[in-house]
Amino acid sequence: MTSKYQLFRSLSPEQYQLLKADIKRRGVQVPIEVDNQGNILDGHHRKKICDELRIECPEICREFASEKEKREHVLMLNMGRRQLAGHEWGMAFMALLEVRGVGLGRGKRNDRTSVTLTEVAKEFGVSEATARRRIREAQAYSRMPSWLQQSVDANQVSIKEAVSHQLVNPDNYFAWLVGGMSTNDQIELMKRIYEKASDNEKAGICEFANS
Repeated sequence: MTSKYQLFRSLSPEQYQLLKADIKRRGVQVPIEVDNQGNILDGHHRKKICDELRIECPEICREFASEKEKREHVLMLNMGRRQLAGHEWGMAFMALLEVRGVGLGRGKRNDRTSVTLTEVAKEFGVSEATARRRIREAQAYSRMPSWLQQSVDANQVSIKEAVSHQLVNPDNYFAWLVGGMSTNDQIELMKRIYEKASDNEKAGICEFANS
């Protein structure tokens, strides 16, 4: 299920079934939001479940002055309500900064509003350091092969572990993932990964290992 304004990853099958069971029992507690063209802005899963259950789905129509304002609304809604992993929050935060025209560099301001990354982070009760760490996680995630992203999404491996192992041959990686390698073998493997890494990759591995 995808749409123009579904900017976040879909719920897992387990999460979806839990939401469906709750809606079946209590109905939709939070109305979905649509624009004046009927596009769903918030509540894609709720709408799909209501269609499956053949029940009415309450909705609120929002009007916006621009497409930029609409995308910012969607991002703010989901970042404030969803339980997002660090890298997911980081990706959403980068998208929000882009919408607002705020650069990632330290002290970079929007030329029109003079807003900085630090000030945007404070809107979510997050420090600049935490925001930048989550941005690094998002950037690292985006560079991973799809098979490694899937392991992160399934909570089989953390971002830190994935960053350290993303250069591993898939067979070796999955052996490590299921505990098929001893601690000593894991250390030796990490040494080989580090030796093959570029200077940027080495810096990234050290940065994440120490964060």
